[in-house]
Amino acid sequence: MNRKMLIQTLKSGALIALIAVVSGFAAGERKALVCRSLDVNVAQLSGVYFIDESAVIAHVFDSGVPIIGEAMDGINLVKIRHALQQLPSVKEATVYGRFDGSLVVDITQRMPLLRVVGDDKPGYYIDTEGQPMPLSSSYSALVPVVTGKLPMELGNDPEAIANHPNVKAAFELVNYIEKQPFWKAQVEHIIVLPEGDFEFVPRVGGARVVLGDLRDLDDKFNRLKAFYKAMAAKGNLNTYKRINLKYRDQVVCERYF
Repeated sequence: MNRKMLIQTLKSGALIALIAVVSGFAAGERKALVCRSLDVNVAQLSGVYFIDESAVIAHVFDSGVPIIGEAMDGINLVKIRHALQQLPSVKEATVYGRFDGSLVVDITQRMPLLRVVGDDKPGYYIDTEGQPMPLSSSYSALVPVVTGKLPMELGNDPEAIANHPNVKAAFELVNYIEKQPFWKAQVEHIIVLPEGDFEFVPRVGGARVVLGDLRDLDDKFNRLKAFYKAMAAKGNLNTYKRINLKYRDQVVCERYF
């Protein structure tokens, strides 16, 4: 072995030894570390407040895992995280310890996209990932309301709701509208008809808008915007009770009588 290789080997050995010492020291420090506090952070996304820090703290202590005064390396972080992930409003929970003796819980909430409402049923939300979530007794999200031919209760099979064709179509439509600032400001109530077609109630004018199915949405909404501009110029926005966009290249209107 030449001199250069020998020096390199010695340096590598010294580095490995240093890493082992530091790792052993850190492991020893962690083993002796006692949890002294719980630090909870709830990310508030676009004004969503389904769960707050006090509720998370209560769920952590209700998980049955000893925390305060316990050795940090003995706390069952997996069990705490699992308990928090079961909360219907929690999208992601991260749990970890710090060397200052604090146990940290970071919470990301689920974001509702639409709310399904029935005549005599409380309904539920569909979140931004297309999954159903229950309503909250402490917070109501300002999202489009969808009524009509949809399952009206969560029941015990949320997967069946997520895969229901009308729920999936409503999710697709609201997702489309949310990406269009003009229509996002206009659409607050969507109706699913028995045959699966869609209508919506705009904030401007008194006419229901019949979309039909979800084919050619760009074309349908472009036709509707052009119609609104023409009617606004004439002062006739409230002349019609129904505007039908189902037929290609047409806007068919039904007047009030």
